[in-house]
Parts: sequence; structure tokens; C-alpha cells
Amino acid sequence: MSGRLAYVQSGSRIHVIRFDGAASPREIGVVDLEVPYASRFTVAGRGDVLYVGLWAGELVVIDVSDPAQPRIRKRVASPAGTFDLVLGMEHAYAIGVRGLAVVDIHDPWSPIQLGTMDMSGNVIAISSEHLIASGDETTIVVEVSEPTTPVQIAELDNAGYARGISVDEPWVYILQTETVHVLDVVNPAQPRFVGQLNLDDYATEIRLGRHGLLAATYRSLSLYPGHCH
Repeated sequence: MSGRLAYVQSGSRIHVIRFDGAASPREIGVVDLEVPYASRFTVAGRGDVLYVGLWAGELVVIDVSDPAQPRIRKRVASPAGTFDLVLGMEHAYAIGVRGLAVVDIHDPWSPIQLGTMDMSGNVIAISSEHLIASGDETTIVVEVSEPTTPVQIAELDNAGYARGISVDEPWVYILQTETVHVLDVVNPAQPRFVGQLNLDDYATEIRLGRHGLLAATYRSLSLYPGHCH
């Protein structure tokens, strides 16, 4: 979601939805990615750019400067089977079944893949100059200050399958089905789990906001005030 716009995936298409005050949301644009499946996507902080990680192994750059007529501007290679995609100030990080890819997005319309790393993970987040990836069995901390050669610096065992992740430095919140585990990364080389929050239902995603932790389930959104560390 970006301002009054939301981007919703349906099949191979991305729909642009506008929210105007109290009025009902309405679709104002759509773009077809021309592929059978697409992974989760995230909106770049530069306002007019949307990046989509494709299961087939591509990073697609979409121009949304005119939300009513979004258009594909560029396609570059990314890990096949992309699970998650996160954006930094000048780099995008995509993780998939074939590992991690670091992409230079200094020029948002001409992304360039800089480095790769053989690793596993379902979700990723950025904390300072480190990337935190959590998967089926482990959570990994990766040093990405040198984007061409990302390096793993720590690894911890998970209590379960990771489905979501959110950062409020120095805390990283990792969703594992009905539990949110809190990771302390004050020392990124020696991270440690310091607490957990048991949710009321099976959750699919989490986000940290001004008033607490927001958890999404298949039926509803739940707000858990404050932090759980």
C-alpha cells in the first residue's frame, strides 16, 4: 500500500485500488505481468515504482506514476521461486528457492543484479546493514554492507515455519503460525530470541505500527498494543 493507493495481486495481474476518504475503494488501473504466477510484491520508497518478484525468476519494474495506466518498464533476473522481496535505499533483496539476490536499484528503471548467496528463507527484512532471513528451520543474519558479496554472520534454530517478519530496531519480529518471536539484534553477530507473543488465531502476516503489532489472519486483522519483548 502507498498513500491512498493499494496494489492487489489476482492471478497474473496487479490491480491498483484507490481509497478516497470514506468512499468505497475502487479499482482505477491494472497491469498484466504475462506470467502464470507471481510472488509477493513490495512498493519502493520512491513513490512511482513497483517491484514484483516472479516465481519464474524475474524482478519486474512497474511504472505507477499514472496509477490508471501502470506499465512494465524492466525485467531482470532474480532467484527462481521468489518467496519474498524487500527494498533498501539503493538495493532490493529477493529470496527464493535458489537463494538470495542483491539488486542495485539506485536507478529504479535500470536495476542490476550485483551479488547472490546460497541460503534459504521464506521471509526477509532489513536492519541497518544487515539482512534477516527466516525460513522453515532457521533464522539467518547476513552482512550486506558489501552488496556484491553478502556474508552470513549468524544462524539460530526456529521454533516453526516463518510466515512473516517486521523490524523495529533493534528488535525483529518473526511470525511462526500463531506465535510472534522477538529477536534481539543489538549485536548482529550474536542475535538472541528474547520473548514471544501468542496470537489469538493462525496468522499469515504481521506489521509493526505506531500503536502496536498488527496481525492478519484469513478472517480478520488484530491489533496487539505495545511491543511483546
